[in-house]
Amino acid sequence: MFKFCAVVDEGSLSRASKRLFMSQPAISAHIKSLEEQLGLTLFHRVGRRSVVGKAGEVLYQMAGELFALADDLKTVTGDLRGTQFGRIHVGISLEWEHLLPRALGRYKAAYPAVEGLLTVHEGDEVEKMTLGRMIDVGFISRASTRPELESQPILVDEIVPIVNQDHPLANAIDLTPKDLSREMIFVRESGSTGRETTDKMLQGCGLSDQIAMEAASHEAIRALVLAGAGVGFVPRSCLGPNGSAVPVSIIDLPGLCAPLNRT
Repeated sequence: MFKFCAVVDEGSLSRASKRLFMSQPAISAHIKSLEEQLGLTLFHRVGRRSVVGKAGEVLYQMAGELFALADDLKTVTGDLRGTQFGRIHVGISLEWEHLLPRALGRYKAAYPAVEGLLTVHEGDEVEKMTLGRMIDVGFISRASTRPELESQPILVDEIVPIVNQDHPLANAIDLTPKDLSREMIFVRESGSTGRETTDKMLQGCGLSDQIAMEAASHEAIRALVLAGAGVGFVPRSCLGPNGSAVPVSIIDLPGLCAPLNRT
């Protein structure tokens, strides 16, 4: 059942195979066997994607409930033995990947008998997995808009402009937005968490037209900045403690930093 749910979560056999460290033929054979046992078609092929059908959606939801019950059973039996025992599956959006793994490492050290699983997805997918009970808790970088979910801000991050340490703006003082008017600006792709906040900042400073590239990750933005290509906008947290883990400089420019709530 884990293999079936992985294909639903990932949307394709290839991505599910990477997640499960299995070959695509092996997963495909498992899905075929499951469909034969149930007498149902669980997926429809749309191009290279495996789109879950109505029967698959029902099974996916029920599987989440079964996994939750299994985890509860492990916890109860562990309590009866006087040990902390069970499994915790955490889903995070990309913005959390520089923060949460360290905390999970400390949790694992404190509770070695608890099995931990970490899944990284876009925020919308994390919400979907939480609703489907495929994960125990999700961490995203905005308040959830789904009424079925309860979200609570637990950390305030900040979107900041960065440049290569050798860039002329790196050590400049008394900067104004006009100083960026000839710079190429790199931001996350449309629809990603934090992009709306970045767009509002740039629009307020008259710099929207300077967006030269949309990147699928903060790592890609940092790579462009390290190459000296221009100015990137990323969460402060992805630069490490005190912004010192990556050899870039944060520009001190009023109006071009904005808070980013993480929930």
